[in-house]
Amino acid sequence: MELALLCWDECSADCDGMTAIISYHLRKAFVPHTCIQGGLNDRTTGALVAPHFWICLDGEFLIDLRARKWLGDEESIPHGVFHPSFFPNVSYAGKPVSDIGYDKETLEAISDWTLDELEIPGAV
Repeated sequence: MELALLCWDECSADCDGMTAIISYHLRKAFVPHTCIQGGLNDRTTGALVAPHFWICLDGEFLIDLRARKWLGDEESIPHGVFHPSFFPNVSYAGKPVSDIGYDKETLEAISDWTLDELEIPGAV
């Protein structure tokens, strides 16, 4: 899944748009997930990113393709699909949101591609 989703990493969308794009694909593939709005804190530097959006899978794994945009392109900053315990210096806190508010046309405009170009392997 991560390899399929990383193709969207190069689009110009920020965390809200990226979360909406990935959520679109997860819904299309019938993958249960929750979009979260809140904040991201780098405990090492004290940097706080808020508001920030990301995705939670099964209550355990997170998807975030924009943390490094705000906190630096370092190995200690999460990127992709990961378990938060692998990044003890970074904390996420937020609440589920039911809809980020972008329709398909807006998502295609901010992604620079048509949304139907991606399929998540192994998903129904």
